[in-house]
Amino acid sequence: MNVLHVAQNHPSASDSNPGSEALPFLTIQAAASVAGPGDRVEIHEGIYRERVSPVRGGVSGSPILFEAAAGEHVSIRGSDLVMETWQCVPGKPRLNRLSLTLLTLGTAAYAGTCDAPTYGDFNPYQWQYNRKNLARPLRESLGELQTKIQNFEKKIADSDGSGTELVNWKSKLEALRLEFDQRSHKENPRLYTTLGQIFDRGRELREVEFISDLEALPKRRRV
Repeated sequence: MNVLHVAQNHPSASDSNPGSEALPFLTIQAAASVAGPGDRVEIHEGIYRERVSPVRGGVSGSPILFEAAAGEHVSIRGSDLVMETWQCVPGKPRLNRLSLTLLTLGTAAYAGTCDAPTYGDFNPYQWQYNRKNLARPLRESLGELQTKIQNFEKKIADSDGSGTELVNWKSKLEALRLEFDQRSHKENPRLYTTLGQIFDRGRELREVEFISDLEALPKRRRV
């Protein structure tokens, strides 16, 4: 049985190391990439912000063990730190805004752009979601919504005026019109929530669909 060491706080830690106690890996994934049946991965103190995908599994009687070093606290998190300062939104003393560059959403409490390379091939902030729809990639533009509305209006106009399908079309048209009106509102447009999460000192900030909710509700965010 091999014992592989991961210690991000070790001065010589590197994913190119052999994983010994003197020359440990920097990340858990590096150990998971080489560990085989019967091996034990000993993880030392630290917060490991990574996604771990073992390359291989163990076998009956010879599992691959991942465990914290005795007496040491280990935490694996899927979140990244945003090392920025918070600035008060002018005229909104109760709100704060993260001072990220490139994007400002008016009076939004939290504004910025996602660093795409951080997320690899899956960026949760590019997947829109609301409680009425399943998650789907990207956001439909208002122009695309308007085209959908026009298509349903034409279907309804060309129909014979009866049937279950017509009822479904009218229901979808009503929902699309409502969505268009809400999202095109100049002062308080409705925005989709996303699959991403943001935490403030360990507490998740709830994402809201309307900017006005940021003023009315504490611990809320808009992406």
